[in-house]
Amino acid sequence: MRRLQQHHAKGLGAQVRGQHQCAAQVQQRQLIGVGQRAHKLHLLQPRALASQRRPAGPVAQHQQRLARQPLLVLGDGPCGPALRRQGAGLEQVQFVGALPDADKLALLHLCRALVLPSHLRAEAFGMVLLEAAQMGKPLITCEIGTGTSNINLDGCTGLVVPPADAAALAQALQRLAGDDALCARLGAAARQRWQAHFSPAVVGPAYRALYDDLLAIQPAHSRA
Repeated sequence: MRRLQQHHAKGLGAQVRGQHQCAAQVQQRQLIGVGQRAHKLHLLQPRALASQRRPAGPVAQHQQRLARQPLLVLGDGPCGPALRRQGAGLEQVQFVGALPDADKLALLHLCRALVLPSHLRAEAFGMVLLEAAQMGKPLITCEIGTGTSNINLDGCTGLVVPPADAAALAQALQRLAGDDALCARLGAAARQRWQAHFSPAVVGPAYRALYDDLLAIQPAHSRA
């Protein structure tokens, strides 16, 4: 919350809450400075700023292509200062730093899509993808051959681009920004996939069954 207060001058404001009531969401739109454009907001996932996740390419290189698309960069890390310098001339790009989970969930409710641009296999899964899918948000990820590929299916739950390809990432952002029907279809499919494969109602019993099977296996010496 303190981080949001620090960004008040940029229209991000304070007291963004993770409540789901309509009144709270209207307030959140005002606080992050997007007004009725909240449905156009793209949320860049936090871990993109970690040191092993260098920028996919020069930010300013794609300024014209994304000039009208608000992009909120959430998170912080060793690459943070360099990225802020790259994005200094992009008015539509706002860096909010690391935020508490409640604030992150509030922004997930407001955003149009979630972008997880990690291009190295250090991104083994990406829990934030499930959080966004649960809320029916389309996803943009890089194909890195990890668990992210099991969550986000290209053309089904979102868009998948080659790793470290800034042009492809910008094109994916632009595609979702300009196609409401596509966003709705991908977002609905993302939530359906979450419900079918990753929801507590599915994962809980699966873990219980796995542990029951393991406990039922007796050591060889006890069967002798």
